[in-house]
Amino acid sequence: MTRGRKPIPNQLKRLRGTDQPIRMRDELNIEKINKIPVPPKHFNKAARKIYNTVGDTLVSLGILTEIDFPAFVAMCDEYGTYYDLTIELKTVPTRAVMSKESAQVYKRMKAARNEAYEKFYRLSSDFGLTPAARLKFHVVKEEKSEFQQFLDEFNG
Repeated sequence: MTRGRKPIPNQLKRLRGTDQPIRMRDELNIEKINKIPVPPKHFNKAARKIYNTVGDTLVSLGILTEIDFPAFVAMCDEYGTYYDLTIELKTVPTRAVMSKESAQVYKRMKAARNEAYEKFYRLSSDFGLTPAARLKFHVVKEEKSEFQQFLDEFNG
């Protein structure tokens, strides 16, 4: 006997537009992140870039919460690893004759790069960063009134 479908969080139901009162569940009220913190110091340039750009977008959409944040940091770190290993592998000519040890190192680096990509891809789909995962979300960005925009600009 199977366990049935996994429960869908209320926030995802709101984003999809299927938030009927009878379908809503009692859930924990998890604090959303209003502003993304400074990226960790160990991030490389590529990880910092995706952290800032994607993080700002997820915060503005209200998807990133305090509980999700460690997974988001891990996703950015895996992307940085993938990017660095891809650049490193590009420096090795594909037709070059390598010693046995060099060939083994190359294969290990390629395997590590592929593993980093797989981890990044799995984590990114949880945040709706892949086309298939994005189909689950129906995000409508709230329009601010002119007065609210003025207040936001005035307050900095």
